[in-house]
Amino acid sequence: MASKHEVRLARVYEEPEPGEGHRVLVDRLWPRGLRKDDPRIGQWLPEVAPSTELRRWYGHAPERYDEFVERYTAELETPAAAAALDELRHRACRAGRAGDGDQGHRAEPPLGAGPAAHLTGAGRRLDRGGKVKLPSPAAVGSSLK
Repeated sequence: MASKHEVRLARVYEEPEPGEGHRVLVDRLWPRGLRKDDPRIGQWLPEVAPSTELRRWYGHAPERYDEFVERYTAELETPAAAAALDELRHRACRAGRAGDGDQGHRAEPPLGAGPAAHLTGAGRRLDRGGKVKLPSPAAVGSSLK
């Protein structure tokens, strides 16, 4: 069971654990074989996922990762992506403060719950200036095992 202060990465095809809470799908494409009203998905935010063009350019090439981070960061700063990211951030922060009033806890939303999950890892971090910092490829791989 997930704690009230936990934001976790889950694969979209897995059944939710009891008491898991609200699931947010962050992927440009709707998963094959799932209905749009599938109860495993509470909300879909495709604007937060890397664009199709960026995913195709990246092609899982480790030598392109640093540039992928730069390009993806720029995408996340567009108005549509920024609005969706704010919605995700507010949902995660509300979840992090629910129940015991721990106002100091800062939940960080996952990026990637579908096929793009390996590109973005289990967590997105903001530096003090509010810029997005993505995890290294090694951290991404270890978070999905």
